[in-house]
Amino acid sequence: MFDTPFVFVVEAPEHACSKKQIKKDTTNLVRIQTSLFSIKLQFFEKFRIHKQKNYTEKA
Repeated sequence: MFDTPFVFVVEAPEHACSKKQIKKDTTNLVRIQTSLFSIKLQFFEKFRIHKQKNYTEKA
């Protein structure tokens, strides 16, 4: 059926067998990524404002 010599072994933890749990895990991952992203954004925003202040002081 397939020409590929690859064998994919997927080890799923017991709790992940339920679709609800998988959905929950993905949602948590997305939440973590989103919060990390917002922290990065805040950091860059502060950095940008700080740079602007320096420029206005020099001018």
